[in-house]
Amino acid sequence: MRFPPRETWTQAQRDAADRLAEILLPHAYLEALYVVEAELERQGKSDVSDAVLEKAAATRGIALIDAGKWKQRDTWVHLPPSWVRQILEMFIRGELSLLGPSPTTRQRHETKRSKGRTSRTASPR
Repeated sequence: MRFPPRETWTQAQRDAADRLAEILLPHAYLEALYVVEAELERQGKSDVSDAVLEKAAATRGIALIDAGKWKQRDTWVHLPPSWVRQILEMFIRGELSLLGPSPTTRQRHETKRSKGRTSRTASPR
């Protein structure tokens, strides 16, 4: 089933969809982490840096999603594969990492805090 374009929704419908996305988003991040973890385990030991391995694992995860071979691990609720794919793309771009914040990411967060803004991860919507 496809929903009509968001522009045609009432404000109440948009608010409800945004709230649902807030609830489901942490589960999409968890599924993306499962994908990276599984691909890293499949890769095994390597002399390549952890950052390179992480990006390669995310790339392979995207290939699985694109091929229709990705299986959601936690099936209590269906998550759009596109959400997990977008989160994996964030790993590839270096916006997310299991290795901790990169120096540039850390610097961006410190700059935002100094300007009075909170540092919050963007939704992959």
